[in-house]
Amino acid sequence: MSLIPVTTALTVVYVGDRDALMEDSSSACPSSDSETLQNWSGTHSSDSIKVYSPSTLSSLKSLLSSTTSKVRCVGSGLSPNGLSFPSSSTTCVNLSDLNTILNLENNIVEVEAGMTVHDLLVELSKSNLTLPVLASISEQTVGGFVNVSAHGTGIGVGPIDAFVESFKIVTPGFGLLELARTDSGYQRKLFDIMLVGLGCFGVVYSYKIKVVSSYNLLQKQFVLTRKEAVARMEELKKDYKHMRMMWVPYEDCVVVVASNPSDGVELPKLGVDGDPLEPMKRLLKEKGSQDSKLVDGLGMGELRDELLNIDVLNPEWVKKVNAAEARFWKNNSGYVYDSNSKLLNFDCGGQQHVLELCFETTAGGVKQGADAEFMLRLLQEIESAGLPAPGPIEQRWSAGSSATMSPAFGEDGDFCWVGGIMYLTTDDAEIRNKITDTFSGTYSDLMLKVGKGFGAKTHWAKRESGTVEADEFNQIRKLVDPEGRCGNEWTAKVFGF
Repeated sequence: MSLIPVTTALTVVYVGDRDALMEDSSSACPSSDSETLQNWSGTHSSDSIKVYSPSTLSSLKSLLSSTTSKVRCVGSGLSPNGLSFPSSSTTCVNLSDLNTILNLENNIVEVEAGMTVHDLLVELSKSNLTLPVLASISEQTVGGFVNVSAHGTGIGVGPIDAFVESFKIVTPGFGLLELARTDSGYQRKLFDIMLVGLGCFGVVYSYKIKVVSSYNLLQKQFVLTRKEAVARMEELKKDYKHMRMMWVPYEDCVVVVASNPSDGVELPKLGVDGDPLEPMKRLLKEKGSQDSKLVDGLGMGELRDELLNIDVLNPEWVKKVNAAEARFWKNNSGYVYDSNSKLLNFDCGGQQHVLELCFETTAGGVKQGADAEFMLRLLQEIESAGLPAPGPIEQRWSAGSSATMSPAFGEDGDFCWVGGIMYLTTDDAEIRNKITDTFSGTYSDLMLKVGKGFGAKTHWAKRESGTVEADEFNQIRKLVDPEGRCGNEWTAKVFGF
């Protein structure tokens, strides 16, 4: 790509300059003493970090203009790969005090990047509005949500970046820039590339995001065999606004969670009488040393963790746990009626390693059926290798995005996302290391091998290794961050800077 000279490329989007920002250096930006940062899964950490917490746009601009060190913005620390974590020599920026809705009109919310998705949903609900995309969790910041192209589920619903109208970002090279979807030419290219920026261009201050009217969902959960799941996959994707499948290794069990907007109906019953968790509780009481009353008080995710922890790397034991889980899913079939925010946010289980791949699967086109074929190949590889792979392997779908760095890049395509998991069920360092070695070695290698045949890309928040060719991304990064101050060890490894 031939870059337009800086003096002409950024004339319209330009909002401020470094000289002007230096005059504002008196703006207070509180900092903490030396801290240790750890991500939610406990798989990555940074020691002896000084964290700065700007509370205004002015103090954020002053911080970036006055420091000469590397800069990394850390959010809620949810990414399994520690994507946002800095090294000890980095100025760490926490935007938790930039957590305000700046404007809300015409179904577009302007929100500071440090607000969590949960808090944004609470505020939007007061106006009977909600986000068009929800992931399984809502504790992440809006900045982190957009920067990694987080997705929900539903063949007609793109990742969250597909609904961003504009954003403001403070860059080391040009101060404050504003980029919009309505921009044209080179500025639109900047919007598309910097939208999913992975923290490599600066610190995003705010986003304008399309919102929609709040709605309720009628959710149906049921179990199919693998053969039935393959046969009905295209039909289910078309029939439901939101649909995901959960495949249980070593079991002929595919859990379907499908929902459509609804004004409420009498809920039919699909499941069985009694406690659906009984198969898992019974197995734990038989094999574990836990008190029966304690076991009876555990939820599904807690039961799975306790069961796996008995012999987490033993394939024969994991098969028994998966069999009990499959019986739970069959017993737990049924309908639920609730708000979209409650049903589309759900329990992902405890601390875990996860690798999620994304690939195009266009209904009616040459790639139709790729999503079913991928799952069958993946399960065959897992089961042939005898991997201690717990359930479930989750499969979701989304529409595409114009954001160049989104794994679902391509506005005309439909995309499938598949996540494999191993749970970190213990605090024992030796066992955790063995789980990590198994997942980052055999399991991940196997997933990537299968994914290669489908042109799969890795979810940015879950990529641990490997390099990516991103020439345009790197060229624009050098334009707005010429000294390479906004990266970390992860970006250096993945993008080569």
